[in-house]
Amino acid sequence: MESNKSEFGAVFETEIVITKATISEILRKTITKSVLIIASIVLLGCIGSIIGGHYDAIFGIVLVILFLLGVIFIQKREVNLQVQRMQELEGEPELNLGISFGYDNIRTRNLRRGGEAFLDYDAIIKFMETKNYYVLRTIAKHNIIVGKATLIQTQQEEAFLLFIKEKCKKVKQRIK
Repeated sequence: MESNKSEFGAVFETEIVITKATISEILRKTITKSVLIIASIVLLGCIGSIIGGHYDAIFGIVLVILFLLGVIFIQKREVNLQVQRMQELEGEPELNLGISFGYDNIRTRNLRRGGEAFLDYDAIIKFMETKNYYVLRTIAKHNIIVGKATLIQTQQEEAFLLFIKEKCKKVKQRIK
């Protein structure tokens, strides 16, 4: 990631290769805590009922397990679908992007094909952090993905997070 080096007037610039592993890691993060909390509460309630002698609660446990397996199946299918789309569009199962964070907006560039798109910071409504990435999600559920390793290597992680916190006013999640 480089600072202040672009005809675009970028404050931060980075490149990322989006692969199946990247998509999978981000989709795992999108299972909301509320889904897991609700499943846990129902599961604990069923276990409590079984301990209390109501053995028909086993049916509830089976439903919770089937529900969670369904969520996992849907995620795997979504990952494979996104990889197929990249294969169709790029000719490879990966996408190489350059991302520039300017004062007024974000520019993404397809490094293989040369196309670019601009995005206003007001379109960012969610901030997520995974083990390896920071993810900015738009209203239309598009993701701007920034690799943590690049930020750490260039010692710009803290400055980047402060910049995003300042620019992305619609984000309700706490940004470090």
